[in-house]
Amino acid sequence: MLQTGLYDLHVALQGRMVAFSGWSMPVQYAAGPIKEHMAVRRAGGLFDVSHMARLELRGTGVADFLLRVLTRSVARRKPGDAVYSLMTYSDGTVIDDLIAVRQKEGWLLVANAVNRHKDLEWLRRQADGQDVDIVDVTEQTSMLAVQGPDAVWLVSHVLGIDAGSLRRFKARTATWESQSVLITRTGYTGENGFELVLPRSVGGSLFHG
Repeated sequence: MLQTGLYDLHVALQGRMVAFSGWSMPVQYAAGPIKEHMAVRRAGGLFDVSHMARLELRGTGVADFLLRVLTRSVARRKPGDAVYSLMTYSDGTVIDDLIAVRQKEGWLLVANAVNRHKDLEWLRRQADGQDVDIVDVTEQTSMLAVQGPDAVWLVSHVLGIDAGSLRRFKARTATWESQSVLITRTGYTGENGFELVLPRSVGGSLFHG
């Protein structure tokens, strides 16, 4: 069973750990789901979503490659743009839905945990013979989601940035313990929140931050 970089913290906080898509994840804490829910709705909450797949794509052929495998065009996207899209097989059958984030060097695809290996296999087969390098960084990084009415204040306060200036489906970077943190504002769960991707080694300290 895979463990996120925050596994020990979840256990210390009395999280009830369950199996989910090959990962050991906390389904709830000692306070119970109602109190947890109300805390997020009234103020804010921090969620460990490190089980979600994170795939980095680099190379001169990435833009054309994504135009073939995604249903949304990325032709005019610039660094700092994020796109929600479907990824399909050649016959149009949906493989997965995902977020594609344009970075200074290449793209980051954030996909569903259950489809991680299937997505990776398909992408690598389609990229064969092209200048497209695909690296699975899921287990080397942590991903945290910040949601709730205080989400802007929380991200701004901890990372020392103006998180409120980041528009929906945009991305930027910040620094935590000398490490780069990718911040997106996609609200993929339906909430107006933020997603933070950073090296696994400092994910726990940011959680405490």
